[in-house]
Amino acid sequence: MLLSIYQIFLRISPQPNMNGLATGFILSQTSVVLATLMGIWFLGQKKTHKEMLVTILGLVIIIGAAAITVIV
Repeated sequence: MLLSIYQIFLRISPQPNMNGLATGFILSQTSVVLATLMGIWFLGQKKTHKEMLVTILGLVIIIGAAAITVIV
């Protein structure tokens, strides 16, 4: 449910009077962060400390790259 609401807002976002196409696309790609975390939680996957650390680090890199792209 949360992911579908998120996707609706991302479909509205690229309109010219809002974020624009390039920024809207970058923001839509960040949905992988929410999907990853929801997948781990919803499916009840058990991860070791190292696996979870690497996963979170990868998600932080995605968010950081999206932020830099949107700002610049």
